[in-house]
Amino acid sequence: MNKIIYHKFNVFSHFVVGGVFFIPPIILLLLAASKQPILIMFSLILLILNGYFYFRICKAFIHILIGKPMIEFTNEKYIDNLNGFCIYWTDINRISLHNGKAPFVVFDLKDNERFYSDINLFKKLFYKFERNDMNSIQTNILYAHGRNANIFTEIQNNFKKNQK
Repeated sequence: MNKIIYHKFNVFSHFVVGGVFFIPPIILLLLAASKQPILIMFSLILLILNGYFYFRICKAFIHILIGKPMIEFTNEKYIDNLNGFCIYWTDINRISLHNGKAPFVVFDLKDNERFYSDINLFKKLFYKFERNDMNSIQTNILYAHGRNANIFTEIQNNFKKNQK
């Protein structure tokens, strides 16, 4: 089994910066709970916007502590431990790399309904926001250790080798 580990410095720096933007809204919410309705709404908006981001950073940080890789490859499937999903190689049409605000590996799926039926409602919501079209899923490789092109090449080589 091949694997791609986390970039420790990248995860740690995002963990610290994310904490700066995630913890103060919680404190504001607790302090203003009874007096300032506008402050409560502002805090809730910040919590919603930063909560999912910070949850993923905390998950990556814990994976580093316990030695779990970010991405794993088997002969049957691609396993994304950060996002908590796997895709069978046989369910993928093609793979591409998109560099925007963050680097994403995009998997064009043969049947996206099979993928979405295996994940919970909360993840479905966020994957629908991150999709670039109706038949693909993308995974962020910002926290992976290595150059984006090399990571993509490794994923693509495993795809080609295990495609049946």
